[in-house]
Amino acid sequence: MNILIETITATDPAKRDRSFYELAKALSAKDLLKSLRELDDFRKATPSLYDKVRAILFLYAGFRFFLQEAPTTPA
Repeated sequence: MNILIETITATDPAKRDRSFYELAKALSAKDLLKSLRELDDFRKATPSLYDKVRAILFLYAGFRFFLQEAPTTPA
């Protein structure tokens, strides 16, 4: 399962409260982009407003602060 979606939907506080920064920096730019695309599909499909909001925040942070700054991201 996508680690970002797993973090959002987890009921265990140890998983649910993981830092997006720690999750994202452990992924390559290619893997992060794949995870963010899956997360966007999840955001569109989930009926939970809480899950949608967390997904949007993860998407913003991932695209703005990780992929945009990654040296391997094409211009």
